[in-house]
Parts: sequence; structure tokens; C-alpha cells
Amino acid sequence: MFAGGCCVVLAAVMVGAPPAAQNVPVTEAPAPLARLLDAAAAPRMPVDYTEVFRVLAALSGNERKEAMRKLIGGRNDYMTGIVAGQAMREGYADMAGLIASRAIEMGPGDQAGFLEGVTHRRDLFAEIPRALLRWWDTTEKTSADAGSRLSVIGLAAMVLASMDTESDKPAVLGLAQSAPSSGLTWIAIARARAMNPAAARLARRVYRDEANETGLRVAAAAALQEDPEARRFAASQVESFLRRFADRPSGYVIGPVLRAEPAGTDSRDFGDLLGGLNMLSILMVMNDEDASRLTTQYVGKANELTQMVCATVAVLRWPKKFLELDQSRFADGLNEQMLALLEAHHPEDAVGIESRTTRERLERARQQVHTLDARVAGGPFMYLFAYLVAPPK
Repeated sequence: MFAGGCCVVLAAVMVGAPPAAQNVPVTEAPAPLARLLDAAAAPRMPVDYTEVFRVLAALSGNERKEAMRKLIGGRNDYMTGIVAGQAMREGYADMAGLIASRAIEMGPGDQAGFLEGVTHRRDLFAEIPRALLRWWDTTEKTSADAGSRLSVIGLAAMVLASMDTESDKPAVLGLAQSAPSSGLTWIAIARARAMNPAAARLARRVYRDEANETGLRVAAAAALQEDPEARRFAASQVESFLRRFADRPSGYVIGPVLRAEPAGTDSRDFGDLLGGLNMLSILMVMNDEDASRLTTQYVGKANELTQMVCATVAVLRWPKKFLELDQSRFADGLNEQMLALLEAHHPEDAVGIESRTTRERLERARQQVHTLDARVAGGPFMYLFAYLVAPPK
């Protein structure tokens, strides 16, 4: 695009442009930036991310921001993802609309990456999840949307729900009609404390349908926070899972699968454990009485994975109560990780945590929380994603 602009100026000079026009300065992109702009214009051209950062580091001020805008707005999704991520880390809120306009055109993996970035700067980039929900509301749905695309839309709703903004609640609640088969839909609705009669009817239909997957049923029931029957159902399903797995170290469940032993009860247990761990994040939105009882009852049990989820929920929802819990059975390093998480999200309750462990271990945990924040609970627990930055009040 820069070379084309130069040709226009030179042609004007050759045909006898007025003298003033001959003095117009010609600005060309430096060669390294020009290469990046060419790559940004080509959807399938490979991108060397180290070169991207090197070129951007050599620019400054408005020149750098303008280059970033052009790279984000190109047709190369990989380039867009790299530069948009950097723009979000640097807090360029004026690029939120541009990033959002590209996000709706990209694949679910890229969209999920944007949402992860939004959780850390949601005050500046909330337009991205909003744009994704608007796009979902107006786009024609296909069978492919039943998979990863639907999960991304649910995550976008969760990010907005965690902001506690009244103007965002209608969009979150609208997913009850357009995406009732997603557990993330109902968790977001529960988190937003948003419900209306039509959505409540759908939620009851979903949680009462035994053909639906258990996690989906529990999520829909958790959204019906004023319905005693639904509350009992959600609490009973979560407790049933915890009774089954919490007393068994995770190695006893995962080990047979890793050793490729013949399929049987143990391999079924493995799948049920991973699926149930996602369901456990419903403790973040379940009514306070049931969630507190289940979390404190099972946080000290032998299974390291259920420990991690229960401890994370306790830290985010009831930090003072967490500090009173018996942590002697925690997996190695979990106590320090949770103390660092508590310090990051509830600094007012973190006075004196240094006395609970060694300085070296706590500092290591602080670095983990600082760099991994939204993943501190580990890969399987994606439903905790949007709460680690803004837990329920």
C-alpha cells in the first residue's frame, strides 16, 4: 500500500503538477515494517513473531501505534493475534473497536485468546466480548457452532457477567434462547444474577432433562437461584461427585490411563473425574450456603485436583474463611499458590501470610500467579476462567 502511494505522487510530478505538489514529502515504511505489512495483507503468509516484536520495539509514539493498527487490521489472523495481544497488554483502549471487528472474523482459538487478554484489562477492552455476543446474536448458526465456537461465546458472556454492568445483562441473558445447550451460558447467567421468566422456563427444562449431560443440568439449575428444588439438585450433584473422588488421590484415577491399562472402571473414572472438575467451578456461582458447606467440607480431602478447585473457590469467595481452614493435607505447593492468589485478589485479607510458609516458596508462588493468573487452577478448570480476576461479591 505504501509503494502504491509513492507511484501516485511520482506520476503527478511527471505530468507537470504544480510546483507546490512537487515538494510533497514522500513517506515510505522502513523495509522491515514494509515486510510485516505485506505479511499482514496475506491471509496465509507465515509470520515470525520475533521479527514482529523487534520491528515494533524500534518504533515509538504515534508511528508505533499506527503501525500496530495496520497490522491488526490486516487479513493475516496470526499477525492480528500477535499484535492485538501486545496492544491489549500495553492498554491501548482506543484499539478495542478495531480488535473487536477482527475478532468476530477469526477462529474460536484466536477468539479465546483475546478473551483471556480481556480478563486482565476488562475495563479497557470489554468491547471485544460485547462484539462477540452481538455477532453470535445476528449470525446464522451451523452444526459447527455446537463445539468450540459455542464455548468461546460462553466465555465472552462470562467475562461480561463478571463486570457486574447492568447494561450487559440483557446480552448475557439472551444466550438462554440462542445457546441453551452450553453450560457456560447458564454459569454466566448465574454470575450476572440475571434471570427472567422465559429464561427460567428454559433453565428448568434443561436441568430436568435426564438426557442432558450432568454438568449442563447442574449449570442450568445453579442459574435458578431462587428455586429451592433447583438449588437442591445442583448441590446434590456436586456433592455426589465429591463423595466419589475427593478421598482418592488423583494418581489412583489417572495412573491406569497413563499406563495404558485395558479399558475398564478406572478409565471411566478418569473421564468422569475430568468432566466433574469442570462442573465443580459451579461452586463459584452456587448459593452461598451450599457452596460454602461443600467447599470447606472437601477442600482438605486427598484428591489433589478437587483440593485445587475447592481451595481456589474458597480463596476467591471467602478469603478469611480460607485462612482458617486446616491446610495440612494440601498437595505440595498448593498452600503457597493459594496464599499468593489471595494476596493478588484480596490484599486487604493477606496481612501476615508470610508467616505461613517460607519466603522463597511464597515468592515462587507469587511469580506463578503473576504470570499465569487465569490459569492458576490448571487446564481442566476452564469454568473458573472469568472469575480469577473479578470474583463474585
